[in-house]
Amino acid sequence: MKKTLFLLLLISLVLSVSSCKRSAIDDPDWDSPVGFYVLLEGSANPAVLLIDGNIHTSKIYVRASDSKGNSLPGKTIYLAQFDSASHQQVSWGYFENNASTIQKVTNANGEISATYFWPVEWLSSSMYIHALMVIDGHSYSDTLPQDYISLTLVRSDSHSNNGPVVNILSPSDNAVVSGTVAISAVAIDAADGIKRVDCYIDGQMIGYQAGSATSDSYSFNWDTSEYSNNRHTIDVVAIDNAGASGSDSVRVTVNNTQSDSPPDVVLIYPLDKSNIAPGQIMVLANAEDDIGINHVDLYVNDVFFGKTDFNGARVANFQLAYTMTNAETKFYVIAWDTIGQKTVSNIAKVNEP
Repeated sequence: MKKTLFLLLLISLVLSVSSCKRSAIDDPDWDSPVGFYVLLEGSANPAVLLIDGNIHTSKIYVRASDSKGNSLPGKTIYLAQFDSASHQQVSWGYFENNASTIQKVTNANGEISATYFWPVEWLSSSMYIHALMVIDGHSYSDTLPQDYISLTLVRSDSHSNNGPVVNILSPSDNAVVSGTVAISAVAIDAADGIKRVDCYIDGQMIGYQAGSATSDSYSFNWDTSEYSNNRHTIDVVAIDNAGASGSDSVRVTVNNTQSDSPPDVVLIYPLDKSNIAPGQIMVLANAEDDIGINHVDLYVNDVFFGKTDFNGARVANFQLAYTMTNAETKFYVIAWDTIGQKTVSNIAKVNEP
């Protein structure tokens, strides 16, 4: 039976201490639509994160592109777990949403990333992380193209303190941030437990939290307005109760650009000194701002009539219905940007005697 098209990337996680190599397996034939081609390329990193503990953590990366190598942004990718022996979906581990599956949308580079946690109780078990992209309007046979990366995890015979495992979940690497940013991370050390977790910006600590026995999640607030509009490094460092440490790092760009210039706004219709018969008209105006338009207000005879929200759009095309009479009527709009600056438009007086 044919189903809705899923393009499947098979990432095999055979958890190994010593090696990680890509296996060469020919893709099977499949009945994709003529001229239709999407490539999903995936990887898992690092090969070995945790030995002598209870949880192994990997970062899963997937990129979607077309036959010319062009990135495919805005595509929905589903990640799920499958047993390599039975090819049945399993729930051995979980993603950062604490579920056995997760849904992501590709960014401007056609990429997604997810953090996967695999309990060591499934030590030496072979499994796959499947990445599936839904393409409406097409179908496929039960034989799909496959690609996979093989990894292995083995547990050492004696205890050795490898330190905590840390993964920064947000913001993502190379993100553009502004305002107050929530930094969230996961820190795990099942062997010795987490004592504390510190957060640094460019090597300077901005906060810390004591280790928790009930949660692996830690969060910090970063006020980027105190930093330059430039590249900055976020480091999250976890220290366990045996004194060993582990860390993760991402680089982001701060962009808190604000303008001293208020919005530009013009009332387009009605026209000044025009005569308009009774009935409904559409009041039109355009507003622009390099930071963004928050809302535009309409005033009729110097009394507020209504507004339209634009939620930070750089260009705002305003329109609002108004019912005319034969009486003289005065129109203008006021545009507000997202930092509270305003501009009053030109005035239109209609049906003057």
